[in-house]
Amino acid sequence: MIERIIIFFRGGIGKLLIIGIVASSLYIMKMQLDTMQAKLLLKEQEIAILQNKNKQQHEAINRLLAFTQKQDEVLTNYEQDKEKIAKTLQQKENIIRQYNDEKSQNWKKQNLPDTILSVLNAKS
Repeated sequence: MIERIIIFFRGGIGKLLIIGIVASSLYIMKMQLDTMQAKLLLKEQEIAILQNKNKQQHEAINRLLAFTQKQDEVLTNYEQDKEKIAKTLQQKENIIRQYNDEKSQNWKKQNLPDTILSVLNAKS
């Protein structure tokens, strides 16, 4: 049996069969290689697209961070201005209150003419 197999493969048909099997295997491997190369190319294109989107997102984040920082600065300046205005207003209110207290004290200490005193006493 083994002798027949050896004789078969030594003959022309056996050699053609082996060559056919090897050629078919090479062709199948070539097709698989082409398929894998095409898939690799698609993946590389996908990666390029995703990298571009990632870059755009990073730029958008950087712009947003810059805008947020600017808004924080504006808000901080606003709060500082608000505090300054509140202090100034408080000082002015204190000055007015002190002025009114002085005028009130002066008016109470003041001697009124008799005619005004008589009018005030008549009403009470």
